[in-house]
Amino acid sequence: MRGSLVYIETNGSFIINFVVKLEYFYQNKWFQVERYDCFHGSVHKDILNMNGSKKRVIKYPLVDRKSGLSIAIKDFKENYNFIIWRFLNEKK
Repeated sequence: MRGSLVYIETNGSFIINFVVKLEYFYQNKWFQVERYDCFHGSVHKDILNMNGSKKRVIKYPLVDRKSGLSIAIKDFKENYNFIIWRFLNEKK
């Protein structure tokens, strides 16, 4: 079972902050798999381990918030199967 969360904070038509999370229900527990956000000054994606720690961070310093939000949603929709496979088959 998969889940996603999209949080957007705006000021009119300007996006102040956003978070897009991909979550997966596995062995009776929800795991946060990947997360896009812009909280540390620029758009970035956190790839997470099963223990919840960051495995890798991919930064997009030239991407504006509106485009970053679109990229995040599109990435998770189009690449869901691969992202979950990679998460479940990561090296322990």
